Amino acid sequence: MLRRSIGVLDATEDEREKAAEASLAYEEPFRSVFEHAAIGMVVTGLDGRFRHVNRAMCDIVGYSEAALLRKTFLEITHPDDLDTDLRNVRRMLAGEISLFQMEKRYIHQDGHLVWVFLNGTMVRDHGGAPLFFIAQIQDIAERKRSEEALRESEERFRRLSDASFEGIVITEKGVVLDGHHPCCPLKWVLGGWDNSWCSITTGTITGG
Repeated sequence: MLRRSIGVLDATEDEREKAAEASLAYEEPFRSVFEHAAIGMVVTGLDGRFRHVNRAMCDIVGYSEAALLRKTFLEITHPDDLDTDLRNVRRMLAGEISLFQMEKRYIHQDGHLVWVFLNGTMVRDHGGAPLFFIAQIQDIAERKRSEEALRESEERFRRLSDASFEGIVITEKGVVLDGHHPCCPLKWVLGGWDNSWCSITTGTITGG
């Protein structure tokens, strides 16, 4: 069962109702901020089910509010990210941490993956018993796409430079930053095989 999988309390119906009422009371003073926040915000019960979600969260994962409130966070989390997610939840339940941050992937309603940055925390009652979780979710899919594009570009450059028979030197503001292996004799002439040659300037090489 879900409760066993995330290690939450096996709450009675009264306890679940109390937690639900507490989450409503907690949210009420901040309802406008919650609803109109530019990032996703959710209140999740101890059973992992979404209790309250804002419009930004619905937009991130592609579900309507009604559809999302019928789901648990486990159902829309990528399987490879569940262990880390659940480990953080268990640590919060055990009182080892009061909040956590992680990058994770949600499964969008249409099936594609959405990278997000999640800030999670827990609300407890006056006696210290856990009531519910609150999370802020930021869509970082565009950043991840940019990072992947950069990695692919760097890999393409590396393959091209490795296949080149001509020396390649990368400079910035006249300082040599890197070079392709046919430049190795140049490194040796300039003072050795270590990275000390990277601090030289193009003027040192050209004499100008």
